[in-house]
Amino acid sequence: MADNKNNTTDADGAWVSARHMQYFVSIGEAFGLPVTEILKEAGLPTSRFSDGDNTMPVSTLEFLLEQLSERFETPLLGLQLAGQVQPSTFGVLGMLTQACGTFGDVMSLIVRFNGLLSNIGHTSLRHSPGEAHVQWDCLAGGPAFRRHATDYVLGSFTVLGRALLYGKPMLPLRVNFAHEAPKNPALLVHYHALFRCPVYFNQPVSEMIVPAQYL
Repeated sequence: MADNKNNTTDADGAWVSARHMQYFVSIGEAFGLPVTEILKEAGLPTSRFSDGDNTMPVSTLEFLLEQLSERFETPLLGLQLAGQVQPSTFGVLGMLTQACGTFGDVMSLIVRFNGLLSNIGHTSLRHSPGEAHVQWDCLAGGPAFRRHATDYVLGSFTVLGRALLYGKPMLPLRVNFAHEAPKNPALLVHYHALFRCPVYFNQPVSEMIVPAQYL
């Protein structure tokens, strides 16, 4: 399956794997959030996500995020979810990454088969002297959803990269976000706690930068 570079995803055609919804529900409940209750109120029982190979419209996930934001103080859900990811969260693609010989192989796999997980974003890899830039562009949803999604994806890349490159202290070198910084400056500590490097906002693209030799 080719990557989704050329997709022009709109809200009606956007989807995520049911496996991601399963993960969202389980971690949300572990955080003490009534995710299952909110979904039932909307006529979306969790049994709809029982088959991880199915897909769910992104509108379902966006609705859930909106409800949680309205009812609870959960400004950085995407970042919180990223901190708990494991290769199994990404199904077949996650298992394949564990068989890769190098981090470069992992990134090539993610770029090529990004469309197995959803069609809401595009992953790309570019190089500059001594550095590799792992970029992700969200192509669907409103501003709040795009922010959560970008935080989640770049956070997940970081967490999985550290697991695969154990003992490499410079992962990442820095992180850029196209979205704005949190309105509450106190929340910045959560970005630095996860990424452990300089984090910049209002940048041209959203990306994590790693030393080229790590590939």
